[in-house]
Amino acid sequence: MSFLPSASPESMGVRSGDIARFVERLSQNEPFQDPHALILVRHGHVLAEGYFAPFDQSSRHSLFSVSKSFVSTAVGFAVQEGLIALDERIADAFPEYLPETPAPEFRMLTVRHLLMMATGQEGVGVHMTLSGVDCGIPEAFFRAPFLDAPGTTFRYSSAVTYMLSRLILKRAGVDVVAYLTPRLFDPLGIERPYTRRCPEGVPLGYTGMRLSARDIALYGEFYLKRGMWNGKQLLDPAWIDLATQKHVDTHSSTGDEWSQGYCFQFWRGSHNTYRFCGANGQMCICMPDLDALCVVQSGYDYRVLQYVVDSFYETIYSGMRDEPYPEDEPARKRLNTLLDGLMLPVLSGNFSPLCGFVNGVSYTSDAGALTLQFTGGAGVLTYTIVGKPYTLAFGLLRPMRAPSTLCERYALEPQPDDPADAFGYWETLRTLCITARIIPTPTVLTLSLTFTGEQVRMELRTYRGTCDAGTFFTGIRAEV
Repeated sequence: MSFLPSASPESMGVRSGDIARFVERLSQNEPFQDPHALILVRHGHVLAEGYFAPFDQSSRHSLFSVSKSFVSTAVGFAVQEGLIALDERIADAFPEYLPETPAPEFRMLTVRHLLMMATGQEGVGVHMTLSGVDCGIPEAFFRAPFLDAPGTTFRYSSAVTYMLSRLILKRAGVDVVAYLTPRLFDPLGIERPYTRRCPEGVPLGYTGMRLSARDIALYGEFYLKRGMWNGKQLLDPAWIDLATQKHVDTHSSTGDEWSQGYCFQFWRGSHNTYRFCGANGQMCICMPDLDALCVVQSGYDYRVLQYVVDSFYETIYSGMRDEPYPEDEPARKRLNTLLDGLMLPVLSGNFSPLCGFVNGVSYTSDAGALTLQFTGGAGVLTYTIVGKPYTLAFGLLRPMRAPSTLCERYALEPQPDDPADAFGYWETLRTLCITARIIPTPTVLTLSLTFTGEQVRMELRTYRGTCDAGTFFTGIRAEV
């Protein structure tokens, strides 16, 4: 299936200049707070679509907790097909995992409570990993103490989504991705997504999926159409209405937009909106009153997310109206030029006479070794720490995209074939800086190598990666 048709913003009641202002505000942020993709849709038509290089239309981006919404959708289909009941007890669904003396609250805990993240148990945070659960998530879930009665208090818990993913597998006989493929992905023309799985092969559900910005726009449009697609009612509209309404109060340090309430595995927003939402700024803002949606994929820290949502409301949303605007050809051309030229900041150039002095030389320490190789307009960094080698290729005149063993070590939710898009420049005559973006994740690596006499000191830091504290290497020039 082809993507949604395009239309001029003005024909759909949106001003091209307002979209441009939003894009500019996304770009005007502190270093390494990166927008990656933007799509604006109204009345089923794409009004603006842009990608900040090195991200592009083909990038199947890490979704993080947007993954949760797909588990919710799968539950909706399973309810429609009579495989799951909202008010069935979760203890009855998984008797094999119950301890000998389960907490009495399990007599009340239902599928509905899991969907609204109001189990009453202690929450398990956004970045829960399987390695942190000693006996597996199901057992840990049924051991978690209760702080409140089920259905009364919101506590964000990735474990509940995993349990829903297991419930789909148990009732449907196939995992959540396979279950959704003929019901959702195939009808919408979405290629079956990659997803991370637990050691038993069950999709994590709470995170781990990858889809393009276009895929998410189609998914959001499916919700705006209340489950209707190409004239066929795929999912009961009553379920869409139920799943997108507020079920429990929320209070979040992320910002006011995350304190508007929680739906069934996604968030309510102001202005009668709801959002599929994931860490580091993966969003699809759905606006049923305006028949519009906005997809943003990005690499932001949580403290920037309220700024992103506020910027959207202040620029695009505030100017939307039901009737068309007069066509504004100059503004539309400026917007298209802006969208066509989007790219994340790149620094290049700056020659240092140290290039020849350090080229191919090994620096060693008790921890390992480090070598830089320069060839033409590119370089390769190789370093070994505690016996494990890592390599990173980078461009000096322009970014270079290549596989790097650093990706698997430092990126959030990496895949083995994820490349690094990296560039280097001499900040001073003695300091080489390298920036590497791990595609298609929000992780950014920055390396600073300072050469002083016979010594090198390397500092590696990550933004939205697995080693925020930094990695340091100090070595002495080896004998040549």
